[in-house]
Amino acid sequence: MRKLLSILISIQAVLPVSGQLASKDTSAQKNTIALLGTYHFNNPNQDQFNVNSDDVLSAKRQKEIAQVTATLARYKPTHIALEFNANDTAMDARYQRYLKGQHTLNNSELEQIGFRLAKMLGHPHVYPVDAPGIQLDFNPGELAGEYGYLLEQLGKTGDSIMTQINGWLKKYTIGQILAKLNAPAMDKLNVELYYKYLLPIGKSDNQPGPEAVTRWYKRNLLVLHHIMKLAEGKKNQRILVIFGQGHTAMLKQFLSYTSDFGVVNIQQFLPAN
Repeated sequence: MRKLLSILISIQAVLPVSGQLASKDTSAQKNTIALLGTYHFNNPNQDQFNVNSDDVLSAKRQKEIAQVTATLARYKPTHIALEFNANDTAMDARYQRYLKGQHTLNNSELEQIGFRLAKMLGHPHVYPVDAPGIQLDFNPGELAGEYGYLLEQLGKTGDSIMTQINGWLKKYTIGQILAKLNAPAMDKLNVELYYKYLLPIGKSDNQPGPEAVTRWYKRNLLVLHHIMKLAEGKKNQRILVIFGQGHTAMLKQFLSYTSDFGVVNIQQFLPAN
C-alpha cells in the first residue's frame, strides 16, 4: 500500500495543477486539437437558452468574421471539424459547391467561419462530427413540483447568462465575444449547470436528471470519438473544432484526461479582452 501511495504521489507531482495539459506537454504532441466554442450566429433556437444574434451578414460583422478567420488561420489546421451530423454528407456537399462558386455562405458559424477558413487554407473537405440524434431531453415529470426550486434557479441562471451574452453582442466584435465565451470561467459555468441543477433531480427508480445528463455526456463523447477518428493512424494533424460553447466546454473536460492529443488554447488566436 505504501508503494502504491508513493507512485500516486509521484504521478500527481508532475501533473499540472489546473488539470489542463501543460504547454510543454502540448508542444510535444504529434496531433493537436483546438476548440472554438461559439454562439449560434443564425439563431436556430434549438437550445433551452438562446442568444439573440444580430445580422452576421452585415458589412460590420462580415469584416469582424474575416478578421477572426485570418487569426484562426495562424493555427494552420489540417482538419476543420464542425457541428453537423457525422453521418450526413450534406454539409460537405455544400462546401464542395462553395469551392466551385456555386454556393453563397449562409449565416451560420459553420459556414461563416468554418467554410471560409477551410477554403482560405485550401482544404478539400470539411468534417461533420456531431451526433445530434442524442438530445438532452430533460423532463422532470411528476418531480417538477418537488424540485421546482432547482428548475427555477436553472431558468434564472440560464436567462442571466443569455442576457450577459446579448449585452456583449451590442458592445463587442465577434472576435471579442468568442474570446469571452472561451474563457475558463464560462466553461466552468456551463458544465456546472448540469451538476448543480439537473443531476440532483431524481428519486428511487425515477431519475430524469441523471438520465438527461448521461445523454448529454454520451453525445459529447461521441463527438470526441468522431474528432479523434480524423487523426487516427496519422501524425502532425492539427484539428480545429468549431462547435457551440456548450459542447466545447465539456470536450475540454474530456481532453484534459488524454495524452493522445495536445490541447491548443484557442485564446491565442482570439483578441485579448
